[in-house]
Formats: sequence, structure tokens, C-alpha cells
Amino acid sequence: MNISELSIRRPVLASVLTIIILLFGLIGYSYLGVREFPSVDNPIISVSCSYPGANADVIENQITEPLEQNINGIPGIRSLSSVSSQGQSRITVEFELSVDLETAANDVRDKVSRAQRYLPRDCDPPTVTKADALHHPTWEMGAKITIDSATMINKGFEVIEAKWLFGVEPRQIQVLVHPQSIVHSAVQFCDGAVKAQLGVPDMRLPIQYAFSFPERIHLSSQRLDLFSHKLEFFEPDMEKFRCLSLAFDAIGRGGNMPCILNAANEVANRGFLDDRCGFLQMGDVIAETMNRVSFDPNPSYETYVATDAEARRVAAEIMQGGMRP
Repeated sequence: MNISELSIRRPVLASVLTIIILLFGLIGYSYLGVREFPSVDNPIISVSCSYPGANADVIENQITEPLEQNINGIPGIRSLSSVSSQGQSRITVEFELSVDLETAANDVRDKVSRAQRYLPRDCDPPTVTKADALHHPTWEMGAKITIDSATMINKGFEVIEAKWLFGVEPRQIQVLVHPQSIVHSAVQFCDGAVKAQLGVPDMRLPIQYAFSFPERIHLSSQRLDLFSHKLEFFEPDMEKFRCLSLAFDAIGRGGNMPCILNAANEVANRGFLDDRCGFLQMGDVIAETMNRVSFDPNPSYETYVATDAEARRVAAEIMQGGMRP
């Protein structure tokens, strides 16, 4: 039986019940009032730094701890946590509810900028072992391309490829550091729209599509779950990723310079894998080879063949002369 039925059958009792309910409502409103509860989510700022080739201990001692010391003095911090892993430092700062998020972000940015002036210019340990450099966080590839990925010269080669394949200038091509390896490429059109190609880091997909193009056929592999991945992008440090900078220098000069770059890198890469060259010295070998080998602004096929041979010989001589860590 509900209130409506009760009011018809027993009007007096229904009226009394209604009055009691109203009284309890008024008492509750008077004594408890109406509260506006703030968001339960505290403002959180995350700081990430990437140093490919550096192991977790070096990241912790040379990067994470100095950054924590600088950030810790910011007013309103509720908690601070950090994770130092292979090639990356991540610091998460949680602020009190009363702190303005924009102000907090500016404070963290200022502290990090000041701290970075005193951080090691290159956080690679004195000796980067093959195990360090071959430990790619997302891709499983061959040794040569994995080392190229650690130095980021592979992205330099991709810039050179894109210039010739798509007829664009190097200044129109941007390289991004993307730790999740989910977004593999993106193109911005004249109207500002951007189309990107996303997928799990698995080379079977592009290899299969190269064979099946223009058709797409079923592939039994992991599917991309965007709910389980954050997508982060960072601008590469050209001083730290010297080999990437050398690639841009090579394509800027043109001629046979990209050929010199490629030959010198293959020699240095092999030297590192054979313990004849240190990780940090690979860029030195490539740069010195680019300085020594004869430059030709208008090379022929024969010039490329001769350049490749000369660059390999010069790079080997440079490496043999003392490029140990």
C-alpha cells in the first residue's frame, strides 16, 4: 500500500505521516545544510625524462634524485613518487586540493628547467654495454637496427627516406620521441588536419601489408587497446642524440654526404657490437668520417660506390685509432 492509497482509505493517518516526513526534511536541512564537496581528485603533475642507453641506476642517481630535490620545495605538495627505469625517469607530484593546477604546473616547470642546467649533459653511463643498448623497451628487432634506434640515427635515415619518397624538405619533417611506440607516423595537411598511423609495435603488420598491398588480409596478432596506453611525445635533444643531428647535417649538405653518414654508421655500429667502439664514441666516428671523406655535391652512381668504400675505410681507421669508452 502506498501513500496515495493510504490517503484515500485513512486520510488522517496519511496527513500525519506526510507532516512527519516534512518535519524531518526541514530539520535535516537546517542542521546539516547543503555542502559543496570539492573534487576528490588531487592535482597531479607528471615529469618524464628520456635517456636511451642509460640503465636504471644511472637514471636514479644522476636524473631522478636531483629533480626530486628541486621539485620537493614547491609549496602545497601532498606526495611525490618516482620511477627510474631503463632509459627513463618519471616523477609524479600530487598537490593538495587547494592548489591551483596551472600554478602548480608552472612551478614544476620552472624547477625542472633550473635543475636541467646542472644535470649531466649526457646521462649515458661511462660504458654502455651491448645488453643496455640492445634492451629496447617496446620493439623486438635485430641487433643492428636496435643499436640504430638507441642512437636515434634510424630516425635520421627515415628523414632522408621521407625527403626523397615524398618530395618534401627536411625542415618539413619533424622527429618525435614517443615512448609507447604506438603512433608510427603522422601527416599534417594544408588545412591543419592530421592523419596518423597507429598500431601495436609489431613488424609483422607492415611487412604483411607490403606483400598484400593494396589489399589488407587478416593477421592473428595483438590488437591495439587505446584504453591501456598513454600517448606521450617529446622533442628530441639534438645534443644528446648526436647521431640524429648528424643525419640532419648530412641531408642539409646533400650530395654524397648521406652516403658517407650511412657507411660510417654501419662501421661504428658493427664496431660497438664487436666491442671495438664505445657507445658514446659512435657519433665521434661518424662525425670525423664526414669531415675526412671527399665531398661531391653532384655524385654519380660510380661516385656513390667509391664514397661508400672510402667512408668505410676511413671510419675503420678512426675507430682503430682509439674510440674506446
